[in-house]
Amino acid sequence: MDTYIAATLVIVIAVLVMLLVSFLIGLLVQKALSFNTFEEKVLNKIPGYEIIATIAKGFSNSSNTKSFPSVTVDLYGSGAVVLGFIMEEHDDGLVTVFVPSSPVLTIGNVYIVKAEQMSLINAKSQDVADCLSKWGMGSKKLLSKQE
Repeated sequence: MDTYIAATLVIVIAVLVMLLVSFLIGLLVQKALSFNTFEEKVLNKIPGYEIIATIAKGFSNSSNTKSFPSVTVDLYGSGAVVLGFIMEEHDDGLVTVFVPSSPVLTIGNVYIVKAEQMSLINAKSQDVADCLSKWGMGSKKLLSKQE
């Protein structure tokens, strides 16, 4: 009789564990889908959220993440350049560039410039963000990667 009760108890525990695992997997999937919807419908409407989220996602080196190429821009033709990110490339050779303020990446200016006024930097978004958040410290290393 004891073996029958022990076997039944093991089966009941196994079924309960399977139900618990299934429930937890369902919660995880639901949370992931809910966050994506929340991000798409609400967070992306907050000014600056998309660029910060993109840079933050760039930290993970995910291949499916949209990234904004890093550039230096000579805004006024004086030789003094600023760090920025390409937001859009136009058909007529103009480029929309976001130039964040240092050290806060959510504040900055948007410029529409000629492609000749900028140079691509062969650097990750994380490296540019680090440089900007440190008031330009690390720019020597960053600009050594410039194309």
